[in-house]
Amino acid sequence: IPEGRYTCSPRFYNKGGYDAIEITQVPGRTNVLLHKGNTMHDLAGCIAITAKLGCVEGIWGGVNSREAFRILMDHYGSADFILEIVRYVPNDMAIANPVSTGRRATKRRVTGKKR
Repeated sequence: IPEGRYTCSPRFYNKGGYDAIEITQVPGRTNVLLHKGNTMHDLAGCIAITAKLGCVEGIWGGVNSREAFRILMDHYGSADFILEIVRYVPNDMAIANPVSTGRRATKRRVTGKKR
């Protein structure tokens, strides 16, 4: 999903027979849902809501999706809400633009600490 703000609407997903939250107006996509799911086999372009990451039957995935989705629905499940998708860059991996020192361009790691 590209960065941006999206309206999310709770709904019943008839094909799957379960409650879900639809992320609307995703460019080039329809029926993008937030729903329960523990592995990639539970998804077809949707987003699984899980409590934590782990291994499920030998497959990397999420754990406790039923409980995590219940909490999400208890909080957001009765009305539309806005979801903001942003690009995540861990602080210890962010690299600043090259900085000129007068001699040559160098790259400096951004750590949030003053030198």
